[in-house]
Amino acid sequence: MKISHIKLLKNGSYELQIEDNKYRVCSDTLLKYQIFKPCDISEKELKNLLNDNEIYLMMNKMIKYINAHLRTEKQINSKLITLHVGKENRSIIINNLKEKGYLSNKSYISAFINDSINLTLNGPRKIYNTLLNEGFRDSDILDYLNAIDENIYYERVDKIINKRLKSNHNLSNNKLIQKIKLDLINLGYDEKYYIDKLSSIKIDDLSQMKKDYLKYLKKYQNKYTDDKLDMFIKQKLYSLGYDLNNYEEIKKED
Repeated sequence: MKISHIKLLKNGSYELQIEDNKYRVCSDTLLKYQIFKPCDISEKELKNLLNDNEIYLMMNKMIKYINAHLRTEKQINSKLITLHVGKENRSIIINNLKEKGYLSNKSYISAFINDSINLTLNGPRKIYNTLLNEGFRDSDILDYLNAIDENIYYERVDKIINKRLKSNHNLSNNKLIQKIKLDLINLGYDEKYYIDKLSSIKIDDLSQMKKDYLKYLKKYQNKYTDDKLDMFIKQKLYSLGYDLNNYEEIKKED
């Protein structure tokens, strides 16, 4: 076979004319195979050239992908799979990226933790689990995570709780505490960061309890008899987290 023509394309790559076929290759490929002018090429050489060209093209694509945002080895591998790159070439590309310093575990972990602290409300456990699921070693994650001042987490939890308190309009004291606790657990905060703060929450929810009592009374008073109605409303109010010790007082006000 013969490379009969080499054409420079606008994007900086080259087009090789080989018999009736055209192949787009990058300059790194031509340089490796010392192809600077028309010449003969065997089928085996062409096969190797095209394989190496895929590696170079994907390397450049992954470098752009990483420069846009730091990536993990796992993310790069997944991206290459979606681009239909074979296992052997994936391994070569990933190793090359590591050698060139594009895949640094320490850099990624450090950047991820800093972004999580500055840009999200995520707590240490969620940050840790996310990095662990990305394939990083426990010890590497903890080296950076343990260096964070714990006061940052206490301050963030205080802000979260205060925000929830200000935005609460209809939850009872117990229900609100349960909701905030669940939110903090889902965000990755251990109990030590919020237990004292939550235990100090005391909301006067008597007026809201009365509203809910009247709502259920109006809705079900024609459906149940007095005793059954009383029991039904108590169950509803209890499910909303109200203290039933206030029930008789509210009922008398009706």
